[in-house]
Amino acid sequence: MRGLLVEMWWDFRGSSRSVILSAVSLAIAIIALVGIITAASVSTDVVLAGSEQSTGRVATARVTLPPDLWTPDKIATATRLLDRLSANTGDVWLLTFAPNAVVSGPNSIQAVVTYYLGTPPAIRRLPLLEGEWPTGRPYPAVTVVNQTAAAQFGSVGAPLKLTADQRYGQVVLAIGAVIADGGSSPFVYVPLPTITALCPPAVDAVAPTLYLSNPSRGRPQLAADVLAAAGGLGYDTSTMEVGQVDTAEDSVAAIRMIAIAFEAVAGIALVVAAIGMVNIGLASMASRNRELTVRRAIGATSRRVIAVITLTTVLMGLVVTIVALVIAWIIVTRLVPVWLPPELAINRPAFPWAGAGIAAGLTLLASLVGGLVPAAATRKLTLSDALRE
Repeated sequence: MRGLLVEMWWDFRGSSRSVILSAVSLAIAIIALVGIITAASVSTDVVLAGSEQSTGRVATARVTLPPDLWTPDKIATATRLLDRLSANTGDVWLLTFAPNAVVSGPNSIQAVVTYYLGTPPAIRRLPLLEGEWPTGRPYPAVTVVNQTAAAQFGSVGAPLKLTADQRYGQVVLAIGAVIADGGSSPFVYVPLPTITALCPPAVDAVAPTLYLSNPSRGRPQLAADVLAAAGGLGYDTSTMEVGQVDTAEDSVAAIRMIAIAFEAVAGIALVVAAIGMVNIGLASMASRNRELTVRRAIGATSRRVIAVITLTTVLMGLVVTIVALVIAWIIVTRLVPVWLPPELAINRPAFPWAGAGIAAGLTLLASLVGGLVPAAATRKLTLSDALRE
């Protein structure tokens, strides 16, 4: 075994330039393939994130409910009902209200106010930049603002004055979180239980919107679910129209087709690198005819020579594969997330293990062929050929 390793080392030294060239080309091809797959995934998510951040996640249905008096008892009843429906169907839900409330800041800047009941990040991609969403019952007197509002009214901990009803005057809330909602205007999100506790008539004449989202259910099922939820809240659903808020499916499909084309190009590049490896190996063997013939003349069998050359190439391919995959893994999981701005709501890219596995398999196969073909050519060498050179 030791003798074989020594022979492999001397074989590597005898063709180090060709081995290094082959290794570099294969490593670049592997990293390029993984990079293209990751870029395609990120590009798809950019389009999807833009839609899901501004309107709603894929497979989200909505229905507008009639105005009603939302007392604390009604809020508690609605919460229990919607939680129970969610437990049965797996849907996540959200009620939003667009009141005539006013939040005024410096230079007479006003913000758009939304009251909500439920979990907004379950319906929309809303990256949390600072603080945390208010939780707990009773809800604390805090609010959530987007980046634009934070620039005008202050960040986490700053007081925010909201006029929900002229009869109650201003309600003072603390900013509990800053999010990226994709909006360029100031937006303020207030938990419905908080505002109704501080200002009971805040949503007397506001028509709320009910959202349900569940990627595992089809649109007809989701539409039936949202109407059932509205009916469970005591509303007549016979005239209600269900709307879909997810709009990115067509764009995502087009990007995925482009991504497949780029992945095919990367795969072809890997095959070309493998063919180049075979050619480099053949050229290297041609320049080493004398050396290999002498080895045959002093007792090395053709089988031994073929085994040494092939094992050297395969070992090189294995090392290249491991190094290239480690580099690609570091780029995808450590560097790419740093380059992605958090306000874009893009998910952290996952390492494409399937594509990496295909690339690794092709590389090892190319190494085997790239070593075996040139090595097999040495069987035709004769001592007279070497002496003539």
